[in-house]
Amino acid sequence: MKKLILAVTVIVFVAGSAYGAAMRTHTDRKGKFSIQHPANWKKKTNQDGINLMLSSKDSLANVQVIRSDVEAGTATDAFLTEVEKSAGPQHVNQLPADKRAAQPDDLAKMNAEQGTAGYYMVENDGVKIHQLIMAVRKGAVMYVIIVTFADQGADQYRNVSTEIADSFKVLD
Repeated sequence: MKKLILAVTVIVFVAGSAYGAAMRTHTDRKGKFSIQHPANWKKKTNQDGINLMLSSKDSLANVQVIRSDVEAGTATDAFLTEVEKSAGPQHVNQLPADKRAAQPDDLAKMNAEQGTAGYYMVENDGVKIHQLIMAVRKGAVMYVIIVTFADQGADQYRNVSTEIADSFKVLD
């Protein structure tokens, strides 16, 4: 997904990366995944159907990981389309269709079989929101990684949020 996320980052605007805090690795043995995050971000686990919720201190950015059991072979692009439908009509994928599928080297890094991403610009109560959603599958398990940041926090959180998502790995 690194190349795909890089393409999204270019679309959203390019800025330098600065974590501002030491990185930690969250390992969810039950959910069978790991992900890195800044040590100063808030972390909630296993609440309201979300396996992991990471939030910046000022709540302008968050990253969520949701694990779902699916039939082996379920296509990630079809799964992402269903996520978009459930999110509502304003969730229209702005990534070109030929840039959505994860590349083989990205899948190997994530220890996944298939991956698809979407980029969305939505408005909520007058606030512009950037959102990157990745659907990643291994066997009969689908992981959805959702990166969200407010337009007002885009310069501060765009890169760190996508780097968090890019660190996602399925555990054996």
